[in-house]
Amino acid sequence: MSFFINYPEFVDMDSRKDRGFSQVTIESLDKRHAAMTPGWLVDGNTVLDLGSCLGATGHWCLSNGATHYTGVEVQPELVNTSRTLLSKHWDQTKFTILQQDVREFLDSKIANGQTYDVVILIGVIYAFLDTYGILDKLSKISKYVIVIDSIYPWPMMSPDVAMIDVIRKQHINSSDSNTAFAGAGARPSPSALKIMFESLGFKDKEGVIYPEQLSDKTVHDSYSTLVERMGPSTYKLPSRYLMRYFKSDGPGIRQVGDLVKNNVAGSKEKMKESPKVLVADNWTFDSTVAGRFQQEAETHIPDYARVIDMCMDYTNQVYKTTKDIKVIDVGSALGNTMDKYIKAGYANVYGVDNSDAMNAKSLHPDRVTISNELPEGPWNCILANWTLHFIAERRAYLQRMYDQLESGGFVIVSDKMDHSMETETLYYDFKRANGVSEEVIQQKKKALIGVLTTKPLQWYIDTMDEIGFLDIQVINSKYMFSTIYARKF
Repeated sequence: MSFFINYPEFVDMDSRKDRGFSQVTIESLDKRHAAMTPGWLVDGNTVLDLGSCLGATGHWCLSNGATHYTGVEVQPELVNTSRTLLSKHWDQTKFTILQQDVREFLDSKIANGQTYDVVILIGVIYAFLDTYGILDKLSKISKYVIVIDSIYPWPMMSPDVAMIDVIRKQHINSSDSNTAFAGAGARPSPSALKIMFESLGFKDKEGVIYPEQLSDKTVHDSYSTLVERMGPSTYKLPSRYLMRYFKSDGPGIRQVGDLVKNNVAGSKEKMKESPKVLVADNWTFDSTVAGRFQQEAETHIPDYARVIDMCMDYTNQVYKTTKDIKVIDVGSALGNTMDKYIKAGYANVYGVDNSDAMNAKSLHPDRVTISNELPEGPWNCILANWTLHFIAERRAYLQRMYDQLESGGFVIVSDKMDHSMETETLYYDFKRANGVSEEVIQQKKKALIGVLTTKPLQWYIDTMDEIGFLDIQVINSKYMFSTIYARKF
């Protein structure tokens, strides 16, 4: 993994030495930020960072397209240092650093009706005994997503147990590397956070998130190194974990106290309602899916990034001497494939998608046609990755692609295809390895019934051959997904 942000330039050498910014620390920052605040999450959004420390999260978020960053830090030395560091790289209209207690800040902003798209609470939640009270405040100020880092409770008998471990002496690092504060704190488990956030109208749609492990495996990594927990049986977990909670339409769990207090009519019947599912009953590319699409694509589609890279490789190979060709991405989604081509120097790059919600989040919405049909060509390169399996009249669409393809051009088609039970098992293992929960796996499988339909790989090859495509090749295949390259001469 390459470093996305040049932290050595952000924090100068002298400051790093004084504050212990080793190469391991820099790598840890990079990998943690890549996991908790990827570009698709912060791009175009306002970010609030509670417990902002040196402002490194602000540098990351602004570098990845955040429109404004607000950091709240109680220690004056850290406030002053973060302002200085951020000012070296960003105009002061792009960020605000406030010296204030987190609770006081939240109360004042809630009273004024202030909200932020992305709210981050890293290394802070376990410093408060009133966990639910803090989460309640966060839910009132976040418009989109809340990102939380916490320490696992110590006596964890199972990763699924819902509990809060009250700590007599919870240490918090100070601006002086030789000093730490100690006070009572509370460490919620992931399941406890999930229950509390659901009652506040926020959903966990991804499960626990762990940053990529440090390259030096001999160094203790708080997100990867396993620690034996106390309990009736031996169990090992990392010290820390990350989670993201996305705003839903409303609370999925009602609190009994609220029902009694408000004397809600028919409360017994309402208490029987099931919590809203993490994935809609019928899959649709609405604003909810658009908000999490990039992360979902990367964790649910095998070789997602590799296939996009291969599309670029074949384009460069076929059109070695020119970039003045017309490229269209069918099912352009958030525009990541288009963006890759544009950055590589291809100017005539366009997309087509039938979802206004997806295009609203696109990197290049002005280049996208909202339609169920392939726009008029001729096109030199037509990409249809993970899209045709949503189209009932698949043969007709492939024919349209052939008809609109320039002679000498090519298509690349990637789809989920018919598979054996063994392959499906391996595919779901792939999802689990990417942190996708069993609940989400089963709910998405159910939601896609009748929406995404598969065909055999041989059907694609035979159909494309009948239509007139030549040089038909399977260029990538993993688990239930295959990618086909074909030319028109």
